[in-house]
Amino acid sequence: MYSYSVSAKGKIANIIIMIFLFMVIVGLIGKIYSDRAKEQSVTEVEDNPTTEANIEGLIDSFEVSGGAGDDVPIISATLSEQTSPNLNLATDPQFVIYHTHDCEAYNMTSTSVYEEIGEARTNDDNYSVIRVGQELTNQLYQQCEIKGLQDTTSHEYPTLSTAYSRSLTTASAYDEVYEDIVLLDIHRDAYTKNSWDPAYVMIDGKKVARILIVVGKGEGYEERGDYTQNLAYAKELTETLNKIHPQLARPVKIKEGRYNQHLSSKALLIEVGHHKNTLDEALAATEYLAQALNETFFSNP
Repeated sequence: MYSYSVSAKGKIANIIIMIFLFMVIVGLIGKIYSDRAKEQSVTEVEDNPTTEANIEGLIDSFEVSGGAGDDVPIISATLSEQTSPNLNLATDPQFVIYHTHDCEAYNMTSTSVYEEIGEARTNDDNYSVIRVGQELTNQLYQQCEIKGLQDTTSHEYPTLSTAYSRSLTTASAYDEVYEDIVLLDIHRDAYTKNSWDPAYVMIDGKKVARILIVVGKGEGYEERGDYTQNLAYAKELTETLNKIHPQLARPVKIKEGRYNQHLSSKALLIEVGHHKNTLDEALAATEYLAQALNETFFSNP
């Protein structure tokens, strides 16, 4: 009887040990997969970061395609997709366009259909504010022979609310490398009846999205920048736009935030239309925005 009792207890102990070892193994496997997932997440966020080191030589690597004519280059650059390095700017770029909220898009039409990831938001660069930034880059070169670049780095992943912390890294790198650069963060706004009526203006028979320049005071930040100088440029740009059409630009909006404008006295956040505008209306606005930018920043420095 005694020997049987010991044998039974031994079997129970062995079972308990096996269960414990099984749980340990399962835990180790789970930790391995968790670590791999974290590593992948960090890679996605930090892949191709904008730094001074990888901006060196960027001017020699541009994506070039035909514009108004084969001799008119469309100048754009990204840090992750540099192709056709056959354009060499003789001087430093005069402006950089980037996008803190790169997924902002416009009202869909029969000729502008995209996959939404939220209301009027898309990952498709052909239909978002990135397309508007590209056209503005083109217009500045084609109309005014002002050379610059567009950085299409995505800043919204993994959380929209922290996009400005990532776009600050992008904008800072250019500001450190290029002296006196004009930094333009191109967005589109959300439509409200009180602030965006009329929703567009008619210029030469075309519907043109209206434009809004936002200036941040940097309240609550230790480093606030030259708010008064940015505001002066914003007001001048707005006045120049409204010389083209009296309602093309809304009055400058002053907000408490900083919006990366502490980096430079020539750093502006520009809303090209709103989510009820069409992409065509926003693209039409870039022609006049380029003219006004030229007069404000480049013709009379």
